[in-house]
Amino acid sequence: METSSNINLKSDNENEIIEKVKENVEQKFKELNTNQVRNFYSKIVEIRLEYSKNKDINKIKLKLTLLKPLLAYAAGRHPKNVKKFASFIFPMINDIVKEQDKSDFTQKLEKFFIAIESFVAYHKYYSKEKN
Repeated sequence: METSSNINLKSDNENEIIEKVKENVEQKFKELNTNQVRNFYSKIVEIRLEYSKNKDINKIKLKLTLLKPLLAYAAGRHPKNVKKFASFIFPMINDIVKEQDKSDFTQKLEKFFIAIESFVAYHKYYSKEKN
């Protein structure tokens, strides 16, 4: 899968992340199905809730890692659109999961949540699928 994420969770600030997500959604993800985005986002909300209750980094890393096969399965079912989405998300997940420093992990995770929330919002705005 080609890597299309140009988001650096370590060095990009929140505004840069939001702007990069906007550009990516506008250019690459207008065709992505809203249900596919919602399904993925619901998993992110679960992870965020889990992290707010219990700061167990290893558990969160596992849950993030498990998103990858979930996305791979969806990409297998809908290769045209979901593969691009997976290649956008995978580098961010990999970056968070490999982080050993607790402070950097927390910072990257929070920025990831911002990126995903921004993705959902901009996808709704730019989507060709109007409900």
